[in-house]
Amino acid sequence: MRYLFAFWAVLIIGAVGWGLTTRINSVFDFSSPKPAKVEAVPLDESANLAKEAVDKIISNSRGRSYRTTNMETAEVIKAFDGDTIEVYTNGDLMIVSYLGIDAPTLEVPADDSEPFAVEALERNRDVVEGQQVWLERDMIEQDEGGRHLRYVYVGELMVNALLLYEGLARADEFSLALKHADIIRLVEQQAITDHRGAWLRDWSSASGRR
Repeated sequence: MRYLFAFWAVLIIGAVGWGLTTRINSVFDFSSPKPAKVEAVPLDESANLAKEAVDKIISNSRGRSYRTTNMETAEVIKAFDGDTIEVYTNGDLMIVSYLGIDAPTLEVPADDSEPFAVEALERNRDVVEGQQVWLERDMIEQDEGGRHLRYVYVGELMVNALLLYEGLARADEFSLALKHADIIRLVEQQAITDHRGAWLRDWSSASGRR
């Protein structure tokens, strides 16, 4: 009996010691976190075609690749218009405006909106609403209205570039100062060449710059 008691005592002390060691190691773990991996997300056919076209454009860009590993994740709660969404990230709700692009202004009622504003909203909803997305920062954190400025990705698709490519947004006046300026400029130029979306007509009648 004495040996049996000693055996169980050793087991209990060992288990307690292992638990304390594990907790101490986790508390004092100063190793660098692994970079987030951008995972593939199913896209509809038109978005896939746009992504292929954007990838081809980006491969000819002198700027940086848009596939970035240093991002924060978020869940899209709602799309307000063609370039503004509400997301839930890090325990908080946040209003995000797409960096580098300007979609036609959406009004209430919708009949008072600029041309292609409703189409831009619907496309934005189709691609991001209810999705887990990746948010990437640039040098400008917020706009004058307090909205957080980000590049938004669904999987490896930059939504900013998608809306530009489909002619549902155009480069805004600050885009030339951004790190992805080359991408924005080249994708917009392709939309102009292909007469996509609002580029079917004179854009000055479809949208004004902010």
